[in-house]
Amino acid sequence: MSDAFFRLLLENLGLSRNEWEERSRMDSFSSLRLPDSDPLFQKSVNLLRESLSRKEKIVVYGDYDVDGLTSTAILVRALRLLGGQVGFFIPSRFHEGYGLNEAYVKPFAEKGYSLLVTVDNGVSALEPVKKAKALGLKVLIIDHHDLPKELPASDAIFHPTLTRYDEAAPSAASLAYFVARALLGRDDPYLATLAGMAVFSDVMPLQGNNLVFARLARKYLNQYQFENLVQLLPSGPYSYEDFSFRLIPTLNSPGRVSPDPLATNDACRFLVGGYPKEKGALYASSLLRENAERKNLVQTLKPLEKRTLSTSHGIASYYPTNLGVGGLLAGRILREKDVPVLVVTDDYKDSALSTFSIRAPEGYSFTSFLSSHASLFLAAGGHPRACGGTIRKKDYFQFATLFLTEAEGQALSVRAPEEKRIGLILSDLTWENYKVLDSFAPFGEGFKAPSFLLTAEKESLRENEKRTQVYALGPEGSKLVYFGKDVDLASSFSCYDFVGSFSVNRFQGKETLQFVAEKAVGRE
Repeated sequence: MSDAFFRLLLENLGLSRNEWEERSRMDSFSSLRLPDSDPLFQKSVNLLRESLSRKEKIVVYGDYDVDGLTSTAILVRALRLLGGQVGFFIPSRFHEGYGLNEAYVKPFAEKGYSLLVTVDNGVSALEPVKKAKALGLKVLIIDHHDLPKELPASDAIFHPTLTRYDEAAPSAASLAYFVARALLGRDDPYLATLAGMAVFSDVMPLQGNNLVFARLARKYLNQYQFENLVQLLPSGPYSYEDFSFRLIPTLNSPGRVSPDPLATNDACRFLVGGYPKEKGALYASSLLRENAERKNLVQTLKPLEKRTLSTSHGIASYYPTNLGVGGLLAGRILREKDVPVLVVTDDYKDSALSTFSIRAPEGYSFTSFLSSHASLFLAAGGHPRACGGTIRKKDYFQFATLFLTEAEGQALSVRAPEEKRIGLILSDLTWENYKVLDSFAPFGEGFKAPSFLLTAEKESLRENEKRTQVYALGPEGSKLVYFGKDVDLASSFSCYDFVGSFSVNRFQGKETLQFVAEKAVGRE
């Protein structure tokens, strides 16, 4: 079916053959669109060059999510390769919170740092930057977040909105990569892999440079088997799913579940490298342990029933935890219910406050909602469909009601996209077809993975011993897998339609092609 399957994919994804060929070629450094000619970019690079030439001490202040960790690691590693005296600091969600913390500016000055660089933050840090300047520090801001009305008085700023570099929605790690590339005078596969990881972690649109970095990340992870990263993964070959479902959640976990202020800094140190092999193994072990804790929390936490509000257009829930898993919980509910979700948890430091996370389906935007109700928030920010902040605990019900009203209002204008599914039968589950599908990857923001509808005769279906799984065997060792409860092999249905997607299961060094179904409907 491979040729016919290829044509079906082109039609489903709305691509011409030429557009597919163009996407397929975007896996080399030559495909990157560079900001080298932009004056603000050059000013930022020159500020770092001057500090390096004067042998000044430089400190990089990042963020605790993967984009912040990778952008910090990219810059620190590049500067150290050039002989720079470079320190870094990753704030803790539980202690310092997001952004440049004013309390740390004075200690940086006292330790003899001359240049403070913020990455993935800083564009809103008016007072911290003002204090840094007053203490004699030079300040460089590398950030991609929305610009405020007033910018900090930094010495240089590299922000895509302010420059002639108008590449769509770059991650902070990609901005850091271009700075590192200019300083090193060459491209670097490992640093590019880190930048590609951030494309998936920050859900950047898969076009332009974002697509190039994403493709480079998989290419170079498989080619070079970077020793630190593969410690967090099963054996290769490595897929885009390894970034989205293994590397990124693991690296995010210290910032979500560990109150230890060193945990996020150790995660960044793990990415920077330059440590003995035994130390790297300890870092990896800690990350895997924290990730296991994260998964357990998300699977076992239950919302407070008396504080849960819902309508047919939205859900608001309060969870009894002060750890940073609100966004994960909201994301899980969004995937299950496909409506806007508000999850609120206790604040880690102040029992009178609560932390909130909003996640919403495609077509929704809560940016104006946050602006309209700014008086309720002590802090708020993020993206249109993924945002969060802090409210007073006593305001929860008022906030939740306003959120549900907003979700209902937007539901009237948001038109659910018509989902076109590609029909399959068991004999289509071949490695040849999977490789055709993989030639279109990666899928993600702005380039949604195709949905498939696989029809299987009831006689081909089986149950496992524990009756927790329905499955059917296909060609070449492939397998249809369904964990739902709505398939009755004793029913009068003659066949079932399964909606799902292709994936590769790797176990003990063996790869198996599988079709993982999300739902099933019986037919006479």
